[in-house]
Formats: sequence, structure tokens, C-alpha cells
Amino acid sequence: MNLDDQEPKLLKMGWGEFFRLQLTPGERENAVIARIVEPLRGLSRAACALGELWAEGAENAGVGDWVVGSVRGALEKEKRLSVSRVLDRKTKLSRTAPSQKNYEQILCANADFVFIVVAMTQSLHIPGIERAVSAAKDGGLSPVLILTKSDACESPSAVTSPIAKAIAGLPIHTVSVAKQEGLEALQSYFGTSNTVVLLGASGAGKSTLTNHFIESEAQLVSETREKDE
Repeated sequence: MNLDDQEPKLLKMGWGEFFRLQLTPGERENAVIARIVEPLRGLSRAACALGELWAEGAENAGVGDWVVGSVRGALEKEKRLSVSRVLDRKTKLSRTAPSQKNYEQILCANADFVFIVVAMTQSLHIPGIERAVSAAKDGGLSPVLILTKSDACESPSAVTSPIAKAIAGLPIHTVSVAKQEGLEALQSYFGTSNTVVLLGASGAGKSTLTNHFIESEAQLVSETREKDE
């Protein structure tokens, strides 16, 4: 499958020049390019110009990695992407695995921005935000702090001021999906071929934000318990 035929859809998935330059002439003419959506044992889910396929041979790929391969199988339900190689990463968001101190766990590859999502109704933990900012910068990503549920906060400036003082230069946005406030300012991060990853505690509002941006109820949401958040 020719790359020119695939790129209109790949660009919407985060494809760009960094990855294009890694392709050989043969791959530009005949290979199928895909992005790993969910790495699983054996088969992984991958998105490509043909849609979503099960991918074989992607054991070393993480969420967000770009892979090169070919499609086999005549019937639609039998089609598989046979992965020949994983392209080099532009960025990565990773952490040390809790059970293996010397093992790096890749949370997401090839993202551009990290939305560090914190609910203004939850306890503010600046050291945790600082660690998330460091992890993003270490992996080549740009961190952005998103303070959700601003409609439930009496004094947003009382929350943002200590953070701005502790972490200079960190972009901070206060938003309320319920009141549709502050969300337009986030649209600039979703430029052509940009990938945004959301990072935050349970109940912070990641799923609600995701549903808002993709205009779908794809992520399940529920109320947060007051006693333990």
C-alpha cells in the first residue's frame, strides 16, 4: 500500500516527518503503517489507514508506537497486520515499574503534550505534580496542568498561585466541563498531527475530558466518592 494513499488518515493519528524519514523506499511503496492502540500478549490492537487491525509481532511496541508491516488474510474478519519493525520513538512517557526497579515501563510513546489532570475538588499534591512534570520533560514531552471542576472551587486563584510559584513556566488551565468553561483554550494543543496524553489520579476528570474532546461517550464516567475521592 502506497504511503501517499495512507498519509491523509495517518496524519490524524499523529504521523509526521520524524517517522516518515525512517521509512525505506520499499516501505513507502508497499508497507502498511500503523499505530499501536493497545499492546497485548500475542496480538495487539493497531490503527491504520485500513481501520483497526489485530497486529502480530508487536511484542516490543507500546501504546503510541508506530509500526511497519503487511496485511495478510483474505476475509475482513481474518485480516492481520504482520509487523516487521517498530519505528524509533520521538518521545516517551515512562516510569520505573514498581516490582522491577531496573525496568522502564513505557506508558505512552510519541506523544507531544501531557495533560496533567488534577481536580480542584481533590487534595492538591504539588510534589506529585512536580514528578509528573519531570517525567514529561525527561521523555521530551511538553507538560500542561489542567485543573478540572473549577465550578466547584470558590477561589481558583488560591489553587493556581502556589503551583505557579512552585513550578515556574508550567502552563496552567482551569476548566469546567459541566459549565463548558476554559475548554476553548485547550484546543490549541490539538494541532495537526499532535498527540495528547492525559495523566492523573482516579476521579480527576480524565474520562470526562476525553469524552468532550472526541465528542463521544467512549469513556465510562461515574461520581467520585466524597470520603476517599
